[in-house]
Amino acid sequence: MPTSYPVGKAPWETQNAIKSQSFPVGKAPWETALTPSQAPQRSLADKIWTGLGTLTRPAQEGISGLTSLYTPGPESLVSKIGQDIQAGAQDIEQGNILKGVAKGGLRTAGDIAGAIYAPVGAVIGATGIGKLTEMIGQSIADSKLGNMITDIPAVQDFAIKHPNAAEDFGRALNLVMAAFEK
Repeated sequence: MPTSYPVGKAPWETQNAIKSQSFPVGKAPWETALTPSQAPQRSLADKIWTGLGTLTRPAQEGISGLTSLYTPGPESLVSKIGQDIQAGAQDIEQGNILKGVAKGGLRTAGDIAGAIYAPVGAVIGATGIGKLTEMIGQSIADSKLGNMITDIPAVQDFAIKHPNAAEDFGRALNLVMAAFEK
């Protein structure tokens, strides 16, 4: 029958045991790396399961995105449309009628077009192309050219004044795609 010790009273937890056993950082027996021959071997089934998880992750992300778009919640289509209309109404109340109508109408239309094309985007994303384009975009943003562009004061001012520009560009692109749909 195993012996149980109160917390802090086990022989390996006492001050004397701690003082008598000091190891340099990274050299304690529980911290040393195992050689490949000592490392536990993964079964073929485990390797396949892990590989399938890696392959299906983009599909899972696509399904998750569609779920958040089409079910009630803060990221849902209905919520976005409500936010679009509210932002347009605020602009109209402030006297910016054209801006308010454009914001309320075009953003709403763009969000609806985006919802129509979202399943197509999810399928494309499930192939892993989304991760590839994201990686390419990030490498461009991290490059000297990307830094030169983002360091331009006019670009920084535009980003500050128009925080929704990227989202609005996506909405406009959705509307253009819908216009050319036959």
